[in-house]
Amino acid sequence: MCPWHRSRLFWLGLPALAFLLWLGIVQPVTSFTLNWTDHRLSLGTRDGRFTSILETGRGGFAIAGQTGTAQGISGKRFFPSAFKHSVFNLSSAPGPYRLTTLFIAAWFVALLYLILWSALLLVWQRHKARLLESTSNSP
Repeated sequence: MCPWHRSRLFWLGLPALAFLLWLGIVQPVTSFTLNWTDHRLSLGTRDGRFTSILETGRGGFAIAGQTGTAQGISGKRFFPSAFKHSVFNLSSAPGPYRLTTLFIAAWFVALLYLILWSALLLVWQRHKARLLESTSNSP
């Protein structure tokens, strides 16, 4: 069987793992916002978490992006909770307003990626070993 460290799957997976770890350690503040009719969706990173915010009850259409660095975050833990979900229902003069947020910690995403990547490496190595056995056993 070929050593796992010679696999292209291993070497191609390293940059993605490094990027996910970078997001969790360096923690840049990045966001992308899409507005349409009465909804607004914001995706980004902040405080070592991937964020998704859906607002309903808004008007207009726009696309915006923002990049920066996190500064002076007080009380921040090195490993924030894996998931955080909240829903706020507010009534305003023009109509109902609802804010749904979902935060997924970058360390948790990196862990899931590491598990999936390791499983794919294992399956690929077994597949290559079976191919090698079948070619060596054939006359």
